[in-house]
Amino acid sequence: MVGLRLLALIAGSAILVRVIFTFDEFELDAGAFELRKDGEVLPLEPQVLDVLALLVEQRDQLVTKEQLLDQVWGDRFVSESALTSRIKDARRALGDDGRTQRYIKTVHGRGYRFHFGDVEAGEVQTIDVSGGQSRGLPSERTSLIGRDADVEELAEIVVANRLVTLFGIGGIGKTRVAVAAARTLAQQFPDGVCFVDLVPVTDLESLVGALAGACGVGSADRMELARVLHQRRTLIVMDNCEHVAADAASVIDTLLDETESAHFLCTSRGPLEVHGEQRRLLEPLSTEWPGPAVDLFSAAADRFGARLRPEDGESVARICKRLDGLPLALEFAAAQLRHLDLAQLEERLQDRLDFVVDPDRRGSGRRASLHVVLEDTWSMVTDTDRRLMRQLSAFRGSFDVVDVEEVCLHMEPADIQRSLASVIDHNMVIREPGGVPTFRLLETVRTFVRGRADEATRVEQEDRHAAWCLERVGGAVEQHLDPAIADWCGRHRGDLRSAVAHLLDQDRALDAARIDAGAALGAHGDEGPWAGELLSRLSRHLEQDLDPGLTARLHLGAVVCGMATRSPEVMALHGDAAIGEARHADEPVLLAFSLVLGSWMIAFRDPASALLMIDEAQRLGRSIDHVQVVEFADAYGAFYLAVTDGFDEARALVEPIVDSHGDDPGADFASLSALVALASLTTLDDPGRARGWSDELLGRSTGRQWWGSAVLVAAIEAASGDAAACAATLDGVRGRLDRSGWDTQPDVLVPIAVLAWQRGDHDRAAGVLAAVRDDGRPTQSFQVTTLYRQLRQRVHPVNTQPAIKVEDAFAWLAAEAGDTSLLSAELHARTVE
Repeated sequence: MVGLRLLALIAGSAILVRVIFTFDEFELDAGAFELRKDGEVLPLEPQVLDVLALLVEQRDQLVTKEQLLDQVWGDRFVSESALTSRIKDARRALGDDGRTQRYIKTVHGRGYRFHFGDVEAGEVQTIDVSGGQSRGLPSERTSLIGRDADVEELAEIVVANRLVTLFGIGGIGKTRVAVAAARTLAQQFPDGVCFVDLVPVTDLESLVGALAGACGVGSADRMELARVLHQRRTLIVMDNCEHVAADAASVIDTLLDETESAHFLCTSRGPLEVHGEQRRLLEPLSTEWPGPAVDLFSAAADRFGARLRPEDGESVARICKRLDGLPLALEFAAAQLRHLDLAQLEERLQDRLDFVVDPDRRGSGRRASLHVVLEDTWSMVTDTDRRLMRQLSAFRGSFDVVDVEEVCLHMEPADIQRSLASVIDHNMVIREPGGVPTFRLLETVRTFVRGRADEATRVEQEDRHAAWCLERVGGAVEQHLDPAIADWCGRHRGDLRSAVAHLLDQDRALDAARIDAGAALGAHGDEGPWAGELLSRLSRHLEQDLDPGLTARLHLGAVVCGMATRSPEVMALHGDAAIGEARHADEPVLLAFSLVLGSWMIAFRDPASALLMIDEAQRLGRSIDHVQVVEFADAYGAFYLAVTDGFDEARALVEPIVDSHGDDPGADFASLSALVALASLTTLDDPGRARGWSDELLGRSTGRQWWGSAVLVAAIEAASGDAAACAATLDGVRGRLDRSGWDTQPDVLVPIAVLAWQRGDHDRAAGVLAAVRDDGRPTQSFQVTTLYRQLRQRVHPVNTQPAIKVEDAFAWLAAEAGDTSLLSAELHARTVE
């Protein structure tokens, strides 16, 4: 223990002290933490060596039990039997025992004394390990905000795995999380927790020296270090491994092979690629308000004397999002509030990563600014990696491997795969949560990478990106029937927006209009805000002198966006215009779609005229043998027939369509529309069959436009007698749409009426239907309207029955479900309003 104690006295220096005690044929090397007999190392547990070293150091003196317990076990509580056991093992190693007590003598009731004539203290050796700092765990100066779950998870992983690498982009807080996790594990590692900062390390020799120093070992030889650590249960935290990753991996690989219980927790900007390595990526802080990123920013601002008000939350959240929730960037940015207000800070953050600088001027090197942090990572990747990153910076949202391959046709496929893996490992590209692998660039990284390319290169990259968007949305109106295209457009809104802006900047208005026309047709199941943005752009495109075919497509897109934004006047105006332009274009498919979409707005007020338009669309489809056009027209024709109470005729129209698609009834929008129609026509008579389609219906009801399918599923569950499932489905769709600002009453009352009818409570069912009737608004989806009209024919007398109160209807549903938590009082209140 002499070597370790002297080391503690000179902590912060680069000198380790090593003392070797000799007696008889034994050598006790306190620095190397070894007991040797005739030059051969004796296997001893670490605490046995601790006890022996302490006794030898204070030879011929009484060492009390309390001293031994304090020095060897520290704050950990152990019984005296643990000490007795270690004394017994030490004696056995020396060939001693409790009866002869040649070396270790027991002082009854008090402690022990080591004695054997003159013990020689060998020559004091000093070893220079100035290549790195060796010290204990760094102290915390500020609270660690928003990382409790990360620390807890990391600690569990470290206990279960001998090598864990916590990796992430620079400035994300890896060191603080690793140190916090290590601090919680002190009791799990009885032989200590060691910390070594590898920033000053430059080569293999200095790395081993730094590691040896952190472990209190007076040797810079990795094998000797392995011998010392052989049976120690210790945790070694190796911080900032990225710039010596290969050397760190080599040393750790050796130590894992040559030791039994040592655990390693490494932080790095990428994995170490060591066999058995358990990897954990540290994610940015959530930028939602309220949330941890906002809390961290506010705490940092407060340290610099800038107190934020509750009403500043949204502005702070925007700043946090702009900085991707990176803790280092948030703290640097908050410091600017010493001389700026929030609005000025937010403005200056646009494309100004060098503005986010260290307020204390302590990071003049590796952490002087966010730009410097990213520059450091940029220097670690290859030229091919950088070429890929420049192209990836054109993406404005998430992307998958196929997207990358399609945009990067100018690169070799093998280079794409290698470089994509490399930049993911360096956290310049991060994987998003979920089953299907998708990726994105942090906005700070994207801004940095775009700043590394000249103007000509950026234009070339944006050209490739825009060409990719144009290829994906295509120009054929049939893509309105392809859910995959609609889903793609929904995932790539940012890319579509960026591509259109770039094309307009390059005076390529025609291509910009083609992208928006295709994207708008894909917005059939999309949300209002995106549809509203598209509608505005479509209106600007229509101010140009375009050919009739593209003009008709733009009008059709406007009809779809008008439906998503609930703008009947927009749908009527653009529906008529689309039909007129499509007739001039002499494109049968385009005209057929225009007739179907244009019929939406007149179906309720003039169903006969709507059916005439459907009939023309059907004839056009059959004349060119276009199955999808015919199915699309038939599906909407079935809804219009149901509006006129032609339920049997409507069912006969869509039944063959659903049957023809077998196991994939919702293969495209035409067959999906037919499935929705048939499900609404089948619910009351054959709920078991209808329930078999529930998963398909719910799978396509995630967008707001298809919320009616989710309500239909609730009605199917009600018709099946499953009140709990009905209540849960209604609660889910109602809450989701309420958060989006949509009011789905009176549609959400229809499933409750179905459940009352299924229960045989016709008076209650009639009262709920009367509430639908008296709401003042019609039902707002074709599938719910179809169900409502069928139910009215089966429940009497609706016209004379007084309407039930909405809150009473939901309270009855909750009671039938047997769980009032499914429909909260807050939901009731919202429904009443």
